[in-house]
Amino acid sequence: MTLYILANPQAGFATARTIIKAIHEHYPDIPLEIHLTEKKDQEAILVERILKTFDSNIDQLLILGGDGTLSKTLDYWPAQLPFAYYPTGSGNDFAHALSIQDLDKVMTAIQVKRSQKMFVMQTNNGTILNSLDIGFAAKVIASPEQSSVKGFLKKLGLGKLTYLFFALKHLGHVSEEELEITLDETTYQWQSSFFLSIAKNKYFGGGITIWPDTSFQKPIIDLVYIPRKHFWSHLRGLLDLVLKHHKRSKVVKHLETHKVRIHSSKPFSYQYDGEVSQANDLTLYCQERYIYY
Repeated sequence: MTLYILANPQAGFATARTIIKAIHEHYPDIPLEIHLTEKKDQEAILVERILKTFDSNIDQLLILGGDGTLSKTLDYWPAQLPFAYYPTGSGNDFAHALSIQDLDKVMTAIQVKRSQKMFVMQTNNGTILNSLDIGFAAKVIASPEQSSVKGFLKKLGLGKLTYLFFALKHLGHVSEEELEITLDETTYQWQSSFFLSIAKNKYFGGGITIWPDTSFQKPIIDLVYIPRKHFWSHLRGLLDLVLKHHKRSKVVKHLETHKVRIHSSKPFSYQYDGEVSQANDLTLYCQERYIYY
């Protein structure tokens, strides 16, 4: 068996190299083949390189990085092949949801080939692990990646305040997109919602709960939204999210579906797993995957 490691050494607090060193030291009998990203969006090249020599009968893949590294890798990793993951990012919402925090547990699962079925969201633009966000949520989650504030707060040991900072900054933002959203067979005309999150993970933004029942174990997609009204209604909805008052909130709304289609006559902006993109038409559905866990 060879353990292939695809790692982003720049993710989060740049601990990937330390994790690789620990695996070398504590599991000396496991042959390792290391592939490190050297620049942004290099996951496709590395996956292609790995698959040239990867023997699916005996070899395993371990991914080290944040949610973005993981989702980009799964864009190109064959869905039928299991993978392992250990978080080295800053938010790590995927790992939080699955309680992945023990490297030895991950390594044991790899060695005994203990895999579990899970579901991620797949789109015509790639894999989404956590959520696709439009409006306020997209602004808050995407802004740290485009600002020096994230690095500054991290140096001060205040990294967890990053999303709170940008939430306050963008509290007055309202999405102006007019969307046609189809959930399974029901179509809604969606206009200017304050908050809209299409989620497969119960967490986003470094640990804030989107919806408490969202699970990777179910082929269900949750749509959580706060309608556009006024400032105090928006603030009340956000407080309900932070304080986990989702189900008794009069402001936070929730719908369940198996498939989502978002259509617009002009490109709309959205955020997914820390990345920002645009589209006119997106279809999201659940895809079956297997994780060593």
